[in-house]
Parts: sequence; C-alpha cells; structure tokens
Amino acid sequence: MKLKTKVIIPVAVLVLALCIGAGVYFLRPTPVEDIDDGRIPYAEGVVVIDKSDIEPVEYGWIDLTYNYQAYSNNGVDFSCLLANESSNRYDLYFDLYADAELTDEIFLSGLLQPGTALDKVSLNHALPVGTTTVYVVFNQVDTNEEGNQTIVNQTVVTVDFIVVE
Repeated sequence: MKLKTKVIIPVAVLVLALCIGAGVYFLRPTPVEDIDDGRIPYAEGVVVIDKSDIEPVEYGWIDLTYNYQAYSNNGVDFSCLLANESSNRYDLYFDLYADAELTDEIFLSGLLQPGTALDKVSLNHALPVGTTTVYVVFNQVDTNEEGNQTIVNQTVVTVDFIVVE
C-alpha cells in the first residue's frame, strides 16, 4: 500500500500542476497588440513638424502639406513629405494609388497625429523608371471615447513619383 501511495501522490500533483498551467495559458487575457479590432493603428517612422500654437482650421477643412515630387533609385523606397499639419483637428492617414481609378494601391500609412509627417515611404510594389503620377488620398479620422473611428474628411492630390536610374 505504501508503494501505491508513493506513486499516486506525485502523479496527482503532476496532473494538478498540468491542469493549472493549461488553465493559466488558455484563460490568460489576450495582449492588446494581438487584438485586431479593425482600428487604424498609428504610423511608425513619423517625424515631428511644426508644433506651434496656431489656430486650427475650420471644421470640414484639411490643411495640406506635401511635396509635389518624390524620388527613388529603386522604385520602391521614396523620399517625400506627406504631413498632417499642426493646424488640423484630426489624425489622418495616407493612401497612395498608381492609377486614377484608385484601384492600384501602392501604400497605406498608419495614422499620423497633427504635427507629424512621413518623410519616406516604401511602396507595395516597384514603380517603373521615369515619372508616375500617384494619387494621394488624405483621410482625416475622428476617434471617439469608445475608440470608434470615422473618416470625417477626404481629399485627393497628385504627386509625381520619380524613379531615376
């Protein structure tokens, strides 16, 4: 009887430890970075631009700052300036298209807070050597207290993306 007790108690402790470990693993909260809730994340690699205390633009307007040309040596990595001016009321993101029909998406940024900008972008696919007219969609986004996001303004401009040999 003592032999059975010496075997049963360690096996029971092992089973109990495995059950607790499995419970902790499967019932742990999901880390925030693993949740895909459909919200637009903030962009990485932004640069800070003028943060002066200026009057915000009127509701319904977007203060635009961007370069008319962007340059690349490889057709993918472009030097440019796409900014969310300090005077804007909302965060915004950029959507770049290589066609007027807005079907060939070549870049989608994350959100940029007012007063920040992107000074370089890496496209989803290479553009050919020469000049390509790219359609840049500025999308202003309002995020309410519950975290729900709504596009409140949009405008489209063109930028020449130039690939040099």
